[in-house]
Amino acid sequence: MTLKKIFFSYSRVDGADFSLRLAQDLKNAGFNVWIDQQDIRAGSEWDLEIEKALETCDCLLFIESEKSVVSNNVLDEVYYALDHQKKVIPVIYHDSKTPYRLQRLQHVDFSKNYDEGLASLIRELKGNFRLQPVLSTAPVSSSPQRVKYIYFAGGLFLIAAVALVLLFLKKSDRVSIGESHFTDKESIEKDTTLYREQSRIATDEATNTIEHSLQKQVTKGLGKDNNIGDEGILRKEVLEGDWRLVSVEPKVASRRGYLKIDALDGDKIDIKTTSQFYYTKTNDTSFLSVFNVIANCTSCTPQGEMKLKPEDIAVGSQTYSILKQDKPGVGKAGDTVMSAGSNKSIRGTVSLRFTGKNTAAISVSSGKPVELSYGLILPAFVYTFRFEKLE
Repeated sequence: MTLKKIFFSYSRVDGADFSLRLAQDLKNAGFNVWIDQQDIRAGSEWDLEIEKALETCDCLLFIESEKSVVSNNVLDEVYYALDHQKKVIPVIYHDSKTPYRLQRLQHVDFSKNYDEGLASLIRELKGNFRLQPVLSTAPVSSSPQRVKYIYFAGGLFLIAAVALVLLFLKKSDRVSIGESHFTDKESIEKDTTLYREQSRIATDEATNTIEHSLQKQVTKGLGKDNNIGDEGILRKEVLEGDWRLVSVEPKVASRRGYLKIDALDGDKIDIKTTSQFYYTKTNDTSFLSVFNVIANCTSCTPQGEMKLKPEDIAVGSQTYSILKQDKPGVGKAGDTVMSAGSNKSIRGTVSLRFTGKNTAAISVSSGKPVELSYGLILPAFVYTFRFEKLE
C-alpha cells in the first residue's frame, strides 16, 4: 500500500538541491511529499510547521550525506520518527558514516546511479520491494542533541534505542507534540528551579536535591548486597548481550535507551550505550525539554565500576511565545505558541556500575552549572539510568 505522507529530513548544507530534486520526482510519481523548502508558507511559524508535518507523516526519508549524519536537527527528526513507529528509509546521497542506530535500517543507494535509486525507492514506497541493509563499519556518530520542534515526544537527545533493542524495549508513555500540560504554581514550586534571569524553570520534583545526589552517587559505591565481588558476574560471557533501560533517576516524563555489550578476544569487552529522557514541562515560556547521552568503552576490561567515554551529552531547551494579537492560522491574542527550540552539547562524565546479576546503572553527571540558550542555567546534575539484561 502506498504511504500517504512522506517527510524529508536532510541537511541544507550539502543536501538541499538533491532533496528538492528527489521531492519533485516523487511528487510527479504521485506521492504526497512534505519538504520544508516548498511546503512552509511565508509568514508561518517555521518550527511549528515542521513539527506538525513530522507528527502527521507516515514515512521519513533520511537523506544521508556527510553533514546530515552529524546534524543534531536532522537526527532528532529521524529518531523521533523511529520512536513513534513511523517508517524510516535512509537515502544515501553521499557515502558517509551511518549513525549506529540507523545501521540496521534498510536503505536506498543514490550515490552511484540516481535513476536506479529512484526506481528502487518508488518500489519500496509502494510496498513491493525489499531494500538492502545498510552496511557500515563506522563508529557511532555524534548523536542528536536537540529535539527539533519535538517537545515531549517521549525519551535524547538525544539524547533519543538501537533498532535491535527496540524489539524488546517496553514502549514508554507517548506524549504528543504540541500538547500543553501546565502545572499550577504550587506544583511548580516543588520542582528544581533553573534560572533565566527572573524566570524559574522547573524540571522535576525529584531533582530538588540534585547537589546532594551528586555527592550520594560519588560515595554510594556498589553496596554490600550486590555481590559484585563475585568474579563470575564480571565475566564477559555473562555481561555480553543487550540490556534494556528500566528506569531513570530522578523521575522523568518519558525515557528510552539501550546498553549493548560485546565480548572480544581475551577478557575485553566493547560497550555502547545511548539514553534520552524528557523533562517535565512547566508553564514557563522557557524551559528544558530533553536530555541525551551517548557513550562507549572500546576494548575495556570488565570491572564493577567503569568510566565510559562520552561521545555526546546534550540538553535541549524550548521557548514559547504569547501572541499579543490574533494571528490567522496561528492563534488568538493571549494564546501560547511554540517559538523556537535548540540544543547544546555540554561537558560531563559517564560511569557504568554493575549493581548485581543482570543489573547495571549508568550515571551521567556535571559538577558545574551550564548556561544554555535563552539565558537558561542548568545547575550541577547527576542522572542515573538503570538497565536490566535481556535473557
